[in-house]
Amino acid sequence: MNEELLALSQGLQTSWPPLADLLLARKVNQAHGGALVGAWDIPQLDEATLVIVQAFVDDFSGMQGGQAKVEAHLAKWRSSHPTYRKHVRH
Repeated sequence: MNEELLALSQGLQTSWPPLADLLLARKVNQAHGGALVGAWDIPQLDEATLVIVQAFVDDFSGMQGGQAKVEAHLAKWRSSHPTYRKHVRH
């Protein structure tokens, strides 16, 4: 078990099923905003649910941050080009 925890602390993944289930349970609970499942519940969840939860927890906030950066850049660009608004149809 210590080897698996050491690997996790180094940013690696675990190959030990009980620890992998614990990590997935933490993500499921994070996505739902509370303690809903334990590691022992993970084998009963369908694969699609686990994929969605992992994507939401791991990727969604980064996507939102990236989108905010793009929007801020576009707003800055638009404000630096005063004639831009004249050519945009509403």
